[in-house]
Amino acid sequence: MEYIEGQTLKQAWPVLTPDQRSDILAQLGGYIAQIRALGGIHLGRLDGQGIVVPSIIMRSGGPFSTLIELYDWLV
Repeated sequence: MEYIEGQTLKQAWPVLTPDQRSDILAQLGGYIAQIRALGGIHLGRLDGQGIVVPSIIMRSGGPFSTLIELYDWLV
């Protein structure tokens, strides 16, 4: 992957036609589907540890086995 000079999608979006916007959304949907197909269940950092959530009080937890465990910890 490399940097290509040009407009960002945010800059170009207002002047795109509805068909162009639909094409872009379809492409993005395809990319998201490919990423989701990679699978994996680890809900934590790349080093295998849990996550850190910055807030008024810094806290860390996990790793979590399921999204439900993560959501329960977040609330």
